[in-house]
Amino acid sequence: MECAVRKRPLCVVAIFFIVWIWISGLAGFRLQTEAPGIGRTREILRELPYGTVVGTVESREVKEERVTLIVKDAYLVKPERKLAAGKIRIRCDEEVRCGSVIEARGDLDLPEKPENPGQYDFSEYDRLLGITATMNDPAIRTLGVRDGSVEEMLCRLRMRIYERIRRLYPEETAAVLGAVLIGNRSGLTDEERTLWRDAGVLHMLAISGLHLTLLGMWLFRVMFTLFTYLKTHRPEVPGGILTIGLMLFYTILTGMSVSALRAFLMLALLIGAKIFRRTYDTPTACAAAAVVILCGNPGYLMYSGFQLSFSAVLLFFIFKNRGQLMRAYLLWLWMIPLVLSIFYEIPLYSVPVNVLALPFLPFVLGLGFAGIIFGTHVPVFAMLAAALISFFRKMLSCAGSLPCASLICGSPPFPKILLYLVLLALWTWLSAKWRLYKRRFLILPLPVMLVVLLFVLKIPSGLEIDALSVGQGDSLLLTLPKGQEILIDGGSSSVRNVGQYRIIPFLKYSGVRRLDYVFATHLDEDHVSGIRELLRMVRDHQISMRVGCVAVPYLNAEAQGGGKEGDDSIAAYRELCELAKAAGARVLKVQKGDEIGIGNVTLRIRNPDTEAEEKPLDPNAQCIVVDLHYREFDALFCGDVCGAGEEQLIREVRKERKKDPYEYLKVAHHGSRFSTPEEFLKLIRPKVGIISCGKDNSYGHPHEELLERLRKSGTVIARTDQSGMLRFRTDGKKWTLDCTKGA
Repeated sequence: MECAVRKRPLCVVAIFFIVWIWISGLAGFRLQTEAPGIGRTREILRELPYGTVVGTVESREVKEERVTLIVKDAYLVKPERKLAAGKIRIRCDEEVRCGSVIEARGDLDLPEKPENPGQYDFSEYDRLLGITATMNDPAIRTLGVRDGSVEEMLCRLRMRIYERIRRLYPEETAAVLGAVLIGNRSGLTDEERTLWRDAGVLHMLAISGLHLTLLGMWLFRVMFTLFTYLKTHRPEVPGGILTIGLMLFYTILTGMSVSALRAFLMLALLIGAKIFRRTYDTPTACAAAAVVILCGNPGYLMYSGFQLSFSAVLLFFIFKNRGQLMRAYLLWLWMIPLVLSIFYEIPLYSVPVNVLALPFLPFVLGLGFAGIIFGTHVPVFAMLAAALISFFRKMLSCAGSLPCASLICGSPPFPKILLYLVLLALWTWLSAKWRLYKRRFLILPLPVMLVVLLFVLKIPSGLEIDALSVGQGDSLLLTLPKGQEILIDGGSSSVRNVGQYRIIPFLKYSGVRRLDYVFATHLDEDHVSGIRELLRMVRDHQISMRVGCVAVPYLNAEAQGGGKEGDDSIAAYRELCELAKAAGARVLKVQKGDEIGIGNVTLRIRNPDTEAEEKPLDPNAQCIVVDLHYREFDALFCGDVCGAGEEQLIREVRKERKKDPYEYLKVAHHGSRFSTPEEFLKLIRPKVGIISCGKDNSYGHPHEELLERLRKSGTVIARTDQSGMLRFRTDGKKWTLDCTKGA
């Protein structure tokens, strides 16, 4: 018998095409295509980021009273010429119509590569969309309006549909239906997204292939029935052509995501097969869709939406003859490596939730559209749609309230993924063979055990210290030899939402399910803004991570009832303590002399010295300084200690007369000019000095005088602004230092 693959030549072409693109990417060739001149424009913007851009508003999205515009056919205005700029993203507070030709003047931010593992790569995503740069709050002037533009027509239609949804339905229901029906997710709160994500049904809140397939096949049946009733010869021909046209319009209207485009192409081939009376083959249609999408932009091969959409379709086809529950189980098992590589966590209850929820999706779509069309004239449709969404939310809330609704596992290494897939393939073959003999139940739990052994269990070795790149701020993650996790600071004054976009993604990437200790060395924003975000998300159950204890400096000013009106530092101190308690963490107030023993690691608190506390309070002087000892290894984490705190620290180190040098020093105050004096360096003789600071920061950190002092002391200098995240590993004797990117 001829091989199944040889019967599908287009599948072979698609496989070779995908492999060629993948190898090209590994070889360093850029996969995204760009308009001529964009590279030159980027070089100019790196040297002079301020500029004036002129272009046409292609789309507009409003979220939390902020407007995001995508400006197409943009060009950068220079005195001597105009430079092509592709698409520009503009965030502002102004209402600008789609189709408007605008002039925007302000700073242009170029997308940068991620500087921490787990951090989302916005640079590649923007390249994928053709976006060259982003402007925040520029001065905008409208030069004209193209009233008859397609962009304006589609934008107005989307806005009208969404406004009608908001008038007909309660706020929470309207937000869900806006996402499900027209792809407008601006009304969704973070809590709502978390609810659907943890249940493993976040794909239902997007215009996915499932939506388009359901709508397209329903519409085709309606059209076929209509033309049959009209006694049209071969009713599938006009019915199919109308269906393809309407679904193409709907795909464009809803944003034409990769999964929606894949579904439309496959639907068009399915209907085309019926029109021309040919056989439809799912793998061939899938291959054709992949080739069309990748010819348009090869960069989609590395896009998570492309990978998830095509993987799910192919797996569904492979297991189409299995029962519904078994098919869902197999899909969940085979998708785990891809899901972990993208999201770093597994929704544990996604199989039963999807089995229960997916049959209701056609009714949600049908009732939702019927409610929009008939409105208040036939309110029963809107009432039923609202009731169904309410039922969905209650079901998802029940699933989310179960223990370990989502399990953080981290990013799995490739050898583990390969081993898992080989063993899973063997198990899949055995389960298909044994089900004929009713012995399958004996091996059903085996893949779950495999997931636990390969992805859930962590085998720590030695001590690891990761200094995250958070811009102008501090954040360090300590992974101890027995697996305990400690976060020392987490904040930034130059990166917005640093917790959400840098710290928490890295924690998930690293597989951190519980932070045993979180040290807030002092309450400056560049040290605690991300910690606040983390605690709020834990409190609101937006992440499955837990925090055991939050350590803050003991302050006499707070203990004696200070912090009256106007004392912002004490007010912020108390706010953080209350937030920690609300997140289920214990608050620990530490001072000089306190010790924390965790296995063979000892953490000794060297500051704050409560006896030397000044009035008015100097938060930096009372900053927590942590001294870590592990076998023959010593590290000192100095936070922002300065002034009286640093003088007290020098006196204490001098008194000890420590013979062995410190291997690791977190340099105080981001490398400011007067921190870390020469006398202090002579006493501790650090082998490695880690400086956490933002690129081109306004403070001039690290200062050249400080760098010269470190060089004279023989210290190896490593900086997050130059090298990205810095990873230090030691077994207590030998050590290594790695960075995310080259200095």
